[in-house]
Amino acid sequence: MSERKVYSPLQAAMGTFLGGPLASVYFIKQNFSATNNHEGSSKTLTYGGALLVALLCILPFIPEDFPTLPIPLLFVFLTKVLVEKYQFDKDAIEKDHTLTYHSNWRVFFIGVVSLIVFMAVIFIQLLMMESLGIITLA
Repeated sequence: MSERKVYSPLQAAMGTFLGGPLASVYFIKQNFSATNNHEGSSKTLTYGGALLVALLCILPFIPEDFPTLPIPLLFVFLTKVLVEKYQFDKDAIEKDHTLTYHSNWRVFFIGVVSLIVFMAVIFIQLLMMESLGIITLA
């Protein structure tokens, strides 16, 4: 049987810290896809997509003095817990000879790309909301 590349809980968490919630959905979905868990992959897209939309709706209305660190840390924690609970932990990956890790460079690249895409979506959303008169940008 050929090796299947997966993201460890720590890789997924660190990629999420760098790339945000979009990266979290990607890492969890890819792990489910690598293990042929189509139901898990589908649920990840459904629930992750709903969470992303909810976050995008809430972000413009968060006060400026709100601390910025709790939201990314929450996503990092949730990603690590979800990978460990519903997929595998580091020991399970090392014991299973059909699983191997993706490179950390790949995790870094996906994190950076996810961050850029998420920031672009937020920027476009803010511009649209300002043009519709929903918010006023300084």
